[in-house]
Amino acid sequence: MSSPHGSHNIQDKSVNQELDETYISKRKYNRDRIPGQRRMWSFGGIECGSMQLVQRRDAPTLLSIVQACVRPDSNLYTDL
Repeated sequence: MSSPHGSHNIQDKSVNQELDETYISKRKYNRDRIPGQRRMWSFGGIECGSMQLVQRRDAPTLLSIVQACVRPDSNLYTDL
């Protein structure tokens, strides 16, 4: 089964999966921003190494990905 979000599913035999989000393209040490720099949130699961870029990291966005890609009987580990 493929994800409606265009990424890999993490619905395999394992039921222990780790999820996390991170911000990509942020300048280190609060240096000046680069005009037109593309900034993006990434959300992924470690079980299958899948990852996808998301425009927002709000609950509806992340929950829709989790519900589409993770088995209901899975144990999830995240820092959200």
